Amino acid sequence: MALILGIGVGLFILAVVWTVTILLSIVFFRVDKLRPAAGALIVFSAVLTLILTLYPREGATPEPANIVVTDETFMGRVVLLAFFSFFTLLSLGLLFVFHWTEPITARPIKLTGY
Repeated sequence: MALILGIGVGLFILAVVWTVTILLSIVFFRVDKLRPAAGALIVFSAVLTLILTLYPREGATPEPANIVVTDETFMGRVVLLAFFSFFTLLSLGLLFVFHWTEPITARPIKLTGY
């Protein structure tokens, strides 16, 4: 079963359908000639939602998986993350010390005519 962030594809399809339905309904309700089309669009989306929820393509119980997936690059990624985090914090500290705390001195005023 294809999952996106642990959520099935059907839920994303429903989210897109209802987002488009709401946006188009707002547009259709503002145009007097298209107001019945907005109602028909909402009914169509409701029927499509019922179809997608009542007739799923796959079973409700997932198939047991005997495959154990291990991440062999976990420690390498943690070391890289620690390395980059350390140097990011170091560079922000140096930016604060050498750029933001640098004093701004006033320029002398040039007086002419005296």
